[in-house]
Amino acid sequence: MNRLTDRENQVLSLLAQGLANRAIADRLGMTERTAETHVSRIFWKLDLPDDSTVHRRVHAALAHERALVRED
Repeated sequence: MNRLTDRENQVLSLLAQGLANRAIADRLGMTERTAETHVSRIFWKLDLPDDSTVHRRVHAALAHERALVRED
């Protein structure tokens, strides 16, 4: 996940825990709109398509988990 900023990695970690944008925003002390922007950028950087056949939050969470496994 070295393409992501530190803040994006924080957001992704919370997203991977199943938190919604509002909960991510509350946890990190930002607006919900800012959380949405971070999530959108994460999807873009992870090259997750914006179509109805892919649940991008799940794929982003899986990418986060794979990155954690590689770090061990």
